[in-house]
Amino acid sequence: RQTLSRMQSIKSHSTHWRATCSYPAHGVDYRDYVRGNFKDFDIMTFLGGGVCKKVEYINIRGHIGIHTTSKWWQQRNINTLHVDSGNSGCGFVPVAGSASSEDNFGYYDFSNPNFRCTANDKSTTQWWFGGHL
Repeated sequence: RQTLSRMQSIKSHSTHWRATCSYPAHGVDYRDYVRGNFKDFDIMTFLGGGVCKKVEYINIRGHIGIHTTSKWWQQRNINTLHVDSGNSGCGFVPVAGSASSEDNFGYYDFSNPNFRCTANDKSTTQWWFGGHL
């Protein structure tokens, strides 16, 4: 875990962000993974409910989107940043195989054991900031 000020410092030197699921077990194999850039979608300042935001790559349960939009939520004092893959309405529509109101990459109110971040009690979600080399 990092403090907000440390995250803001890292972000100031970063162009991109990504989220992985259970990295210690799977590494980066691009399944249950999302990557975007701060220019198109600043995850540190975003507030909204069901807003289509640009991502460079997203994979949820094997559904893949490249340079597309996905539906995101983050509401102050209500929920943290996440995708609800049970909802359609953006370019990326991973509803096949989703659980009702399934939450992905955070705020796991509704989970799906077929999504690596919520597969079992040892599942984890990692958020990363950085850039292309």
